Amino acid sequence: MNSTSHHSRAFSDNYKLKLVELSEKLAISNTSLLALALTHPSYVPEDPSMSYQRLELLGDSLLKLLVSKHVYLHYPNDSEGSLHLRRAIYIMNQTLCDSSKNLGLNLLLQTEGQIIEETYHKVY
Repeated sequence: MNSTSHHSRAFSDNYKLKLVELSEKLAISNTSLLALALTHPSYVPEDPSMSYQRLELLGDSLLKLLVSKHVYLHYPNDSEGSLHLRRAIYIMNQTLCDSSKNLGLNLLLQTEGQIIEETYHKVY
């Protein structure tokens, strides 16, 4: 089974290659899951379950856990309030947008129209 065959739209060979490159860079073994994580609901309006929406719940929880662990371990003398603030800075939209752009995720998002680009510009 092709790693991106679960989508109702066919991906170009160039897109598939970029997915494989990104999955190798990020040590992600499941390119189907990566493709799903990069699919906006507007790209698959006929089946929103084929977008990142359900994964977002897990991703948000995992990100919060990992960042909490990071600030807890790296700032042992900080108060609880300071740790909360540090975590908030790490996971705020602007920080995440910058990180995703540095990884090139903005170039791999599957969407209809300019939704993602408009959202990115609103952060700034």
